[in-house]
Amino acid sequence: MKTLFKVMILILSVVMVLFAGYQTEQGKTLLAQVMSSTFDIKSMIEKEKTKDINAVIDISTAIQVDGYGVTIADLLQKNVLILPYREGCAPCDQLIQRVAATSNVRFVVLGFSNFQPQAPKDISNEAMIFASTSLEANKLKMESYISPVIYHVSTEGRIIEKFVGADLKTLPALLQKFRG
Repeated sequence: MKTLFKVMILILSVVMVLFAGYQTEQGKTLLAQVMSSTFDIKSMIEKEKTKDINAVIDISTAIQVDGYGVTIADLLQKNVLILPYREGCAPCDQLIQRVAATSNVRFVVLGFSNFQPQAPKDISNEAMIFASTSLEANKLKMESYISPVIYHVSTEGRIIEKFVGADLKTLPALLQKFRG
């Protein structure tokens, strides 16, 4: 089973290297780790959870929401979860579908390098926002080796907590903490 998992990660890494735009260096790093005999996904997840915790993102960063220019600070007036969106990320798309079907959860789907993520057709979560910025993910301390990663960001722009992976079983409890 562990070998099958390594093969799946290897395939994902190759795809990232070939097709992932600004993630190319990340794909190369992940590929190197998978190929090493010391690859351990659990330690990689734990490392991702703590990377950049307490870092402060630039809340004056300009973003686009429905064609309007605003800043990240405009979105951080309450508890909010941010999903740095990567085009073609199937787990991200599943996560977005689940959050869209949940009501009243402040959740921002943020595209980078001017990529505008699209809202699902059936969306009942009116507090969900789809935004884009011209910056790359690393400029906002939202670059990760694993996707998806959901960021809990304070009103001052401090990264408080990160939720790594798309565990759809624990998602309802997480969303409940951020409802209303």
